[in-house]
Amino acid sequence: MPLTRDRIGDIHEQLLGQQKVPVAAGAHIHIGALVSYDAAGFCVPALDDGSQTGKAVHYAIDGANNQSGANGDKQVTVMTIGVALVDKGTIVPADRGKAAHAATDDTLALTSTNDRPIGTIIAVRNRLVAVQIG
Repeated sequence: MPLTRDRIGDIHEQLLGQQKVPVAAGAHIHIGALVSYDAAGFCVPALDDGSQTGKAVHYAIDGANNQSGANGDKQVTVMTIGVALVDKGTIVPADRGKAAHAATDDTLALTSTNDRPIGTIIAVRNRLVAVQIG
């Protein structure tokens, strides 16, 4: 059967390593934040917290302020595959090639109490770390 509509859209975004996800009530996601998901599957700022254990960690490429909204009132686009730039914190050039974990929505760590891996450190420059996601 021939196509009757364009095939671009959600599938195209996923192939590019991007996905729109609903934001949790009360959450404010900033551009460039590390994000994860609450128990109900709504996007929240990443934390090394037991409530997010085992949930994926992604990188917000746009922002959404849902502080006064209900679950899903706002959406944010996240990067699921690609290279994210994050403040380096205590990461040093010798950490290149090691696993990076989300400590907060703006902080990386080399270890995690609650299974918060984001990807592999591929470069450390000035105040930023490049992390290969996916």
